[in-house]
Amino acid sequence: MLSKRHAMIIAVSAAMVIAAVGIATAYKYTSTPEIQGSANLAAVIENFIKENRKVTFESATKTAEASRADTIVIDGRFTVMQGYLVYAFRVVDPTNGELYSMIIDAGNGSVLYTSEPVTFRSSKYSNANIAISMSTAASNAVKEVADATVESGRLIIDKEGNATYTFIVRDGEGKFYKIRVSAVDGSIIEVVETRAKYWQGYWHGHEGYGYGHGHGHGHEYSYGLKHEWKR
Repeated sequence: MLSKRHAMIIAVSAAMVIAAVGIATAYKYTSTPEIQGSANLAAVIENFIKENRKVTFESATKTAEASRADTIVIDGRFTVMQGYLVYAFRVVDPTNGELYSMIIDAGNGSVLYTSEPVTFRSSKYSNANIAISMSTAASNAVKEVADATVESGRLIIDKEGNATYTFIVRDGEGKFYKIRVSAVDGSIIEVVETRAKYWQGYWHGHEGYGYGHGHGHGHEYSYGLKHEWKR
């Protein structure tokens, strides 16, 4: 007999498949007016996430940062993998010149997966002025928006070596904001309302850095957030 949790995961996964089919079909009927049905699929998914996402982005990022000494989390986001709510991160070890990925459970904060490190030769992370961790910067970002939830974060380093964190944050009303935070002193640089939407396959094309299992290509995401990272 299926447990309540597994039954719910199956239901949500099936709901996502139905939604994807519905979206594809909708393109054929672009003239259809807005409708109000009796069963709101989006509400079911949203409620499931609210009930089971017990770990914040900030907390999960701290776990990733503690995986090795002197590491730098360069990006991360909340998503769903293989039916489970997770946070996916890419972490750099500038001392050893290595990059690896981590998957952290969004329900209890446990580390579900750590990839084998990939060697890289870029010195931009070791040369950049990064005094503030992503977890600290994220904690500063959530103070700027009421009832804030960090959905994703990314470290951006320009040609001059200036480092900033960019976060996508959702408020209690479902509005999204792009918040930029200095990686030097943690100060808030910018807070602007932005657009973000759920989509499939955000990490497609990140072979070697991906988090998928089974095919060796890192393309196992079925759900995530599309964020425009233009500065």
